[in-house]
Amino acid sequence: MISESDELSRGDIGKRVRELMQGVDDPATFVTQEDRRHNGTPKIRH
Repeated sequence: MISESDELSRGDIGKRVRELMQGVDDPATFVTQEDRRHNGTPKIRH
């Protein structure tokens, strides 16, 4: 537990999270892709 708190205090956690999440879509992208899959691409009228 002490080593974890030491690691957090050094600021390496943000870098590690970014490395772990690299290539993973954010939730908004996932929702958009699912909506397009079920409803198609929206048509914008001018």
